[in-house]
Amino acid sequence: ALAKWRPPGLGQERPDGSWGLPYVGEPHGSTPAVITSLALLGLSAPNAPDLGQPAKEATEKALGWLAAAKPPESLEGSAIKLLLGRRLGRP
Repeated sequence: ALAKWRPPGLGQERPDGSWGLPYVGEPHGSTPAVITSLALLGLSAPNAPDLGQPAKEATEKALGWLAAAKPPESLEGSAIKLLLGRRLGRP
């Protein structure tokens, strides 16, 4: 089910756990950290459909990728990181 689900405007999860835009390559679009965070916000929304174990595994993989990623260098990246942290109860 997760392989077919995509947050609006986002591509599928990459093998390393990050997400990307299907139609714009970096550096022209947002960074992988921002897009990955937006995907996680969609997966963790209070009204998001239950996508089962595949979604849980994708979420954990993406969170691991974000933890290892370079800290955000933009206001957009910092704001999205803050929103995601609040939603997931993480610093």
